[in-house]
Amino acid sequence: MFLVGFALLLIELFLIPGFGVTGILGIVGVFASLVLSYPTPAQAMSALAVALVGGAALSALTVGLLTRGGRLRGRPGRIVLRHEERVDKGYLAVERLAGVDGAEGVAVTALKPVGTVDLDGRHIQAISEGGFILAGTRVRVVRVEGSNVFVRVTEL
Repeated sequence: MFLVGFALLLIELFLIPGFGVTGILGIVGVFASLVLSYPTPAQAMSALAVALVGGAALSALTVGLLTRGGRLRGRPGRIVLRHEERVDKGYLAVERLAGVDGAEGVAVTALKPVGTVDLDGRHIQAISEGGFILAGTRVRVVRVEGSNVFVRVTEL
C-alpha cells in the first residue's frame, strides 16, 4: 500500500498538473500504510502524535534559528530604505531626455536592436529603428517616448 501511495504521489508530481484526486489518494495511501504497519491502532496514533509534535517543534526551532530569536540578521536599514529619495537631491527614476530629440551621435555598442549610443558625451541606452547597427556607426535620434530613445543610422 505504501508503494501504491508513493507511486500516486509521483504521478501527481510529474505527470498531472495541479493538486487533485491522485495526490490526495497518494497521501491517504502512504498514511494508511504507516498506520497499518503498527500492531494496534493505539500505537499507530501515538506514533503519529509524536511525529506531529516533533515536526512542529523542529519547525519552530528552525524558524527561530533562522531569524535569530525574532530579529533579522544584518544592520537595520540594509533591507529597508530609511531615507527619502527626492528629485531636489538628484534622485530620478527616469533620466531627463528632453534635449536629445534629433541629436546625432555614435553607437558605442552594437544595437541589436538595443545598445548604447554616445550623444554629446552622454551614454544613453537606445533602440534601433532600422535593425542591426554596428558599434562606431553614426546615428541620429528620431524620437523619444518616455525613457525609450529610438535611433537610425545617419545618412551621409
